[in-house]
Amino acid sequence: MAIVYANAFLEATKKKKTIYTVNAHTLLGILYKDRGMYVTSLKHYLSASEIAKKLKDMPRVSVCLNNIGSIYQLQGNYEKAKSYFHESLKIEDSLNVREQKSIRFFNLAEIYREQDSTDLALSNYNNSLQIEESLKNTAGIAYALIGIADVYIKLKRTTDAEITLARVENQLPDLSADLRILLYFNKGKLLAEKELFSEALSNFNNAIREGEQYGIFIHHLNLLEYKIKVLKKLENYPELVRSYESYLTILGKQNSAAIKNQLNDLSYQNDINQKELEIKLLSEERDMAKKNSESVSKINRLTRNIIIFLVLTFAGITIPIYYLYQQYIKK
Repeated sequence: MAIVYANAFLEATKKKKTIYTVNAHTLLGILYKDRGMYVTSLKHYLSASEIAKKLKDMPRVSVCLNNIGSIYQLQGNYEKAKSYFHESLKIEDSLNVREQKSIRFFNLAEIYREQDSTDLALSNYNNSLQIEESLKNTAGIAYALIGIADVYIKLKRTTDAEITLARVENQLPDLSADLRILLYFNKGKLLAEKELFSEALSNFNNAIREGEQYGIFIHHLNLLEYKIKVLKKLENYPELVRSYESYLTILGKQNSAAIKNQLNDLSYQNDINQKELEIKLLSEERDMAKKNSESVSKINRLTRNIIIFLVLTFAGITIPIYYLYQQYIKK
């Protein structure tokens, strides 16, 4: 229903674009991103960015650029994602909105972590952490600390990772379900790195249960991957088989959903292109009809002028002849 209303609003504001047009495009970008329709989402984010730039609304431009970066991140196009995050960060530097700067630093850190650029990842996570601490934002602090701990685990700096995760664990009662899942996940990875496999398995199971309880499945596949590795170390083959079957089932569903989303995206874009083509053809037909009407009018005017010219010419010739004839008769 939100998509219908947003599209209706865009249709109504075709001639005059406002900040509400930007908001409508942004909302559609979010809705289509959540559906996995990244091409359509990206088009709306780009439209929002273009309109915001024309309106010189730099805060909205920054948000749009960040949203575009997030789509490229989801598609695995990290270089383009970084480019948009950096561009957005430059704007936030000039605006000096600390909350938004923290988000940009965190997003960049996530990209660098994925690319194994650990120094840059740590630097950006710490930049985000400093801002969140100055704002006393519990959730923001926890996300930054978990990111830092994850990098430490990758670097096998287990003591640093343990200290960092302990800071998050102290806030456990205040954490959201997603943060609890990430905490248990990273504790499991840390304990597996220390070869404490039973404790690691317990934390992975805690994270999986939290996800199932609150319907947060974004980490489920990765959790099962780590759980399978631990079960192999523990030689717990019955549980290993069950976990592997769950993994394959979820992977199959995700792949099917991804294919379906891509097909929906392509179909939607095809419908839009078809509609745009129809509008273009109708416009061309109207233009052609207008030109034909103008041509007919010109031909009618020209015909009328020719007739008048011929009549006048005929009259100009006939009258003198008639006059001469009359003179001749009199003589």
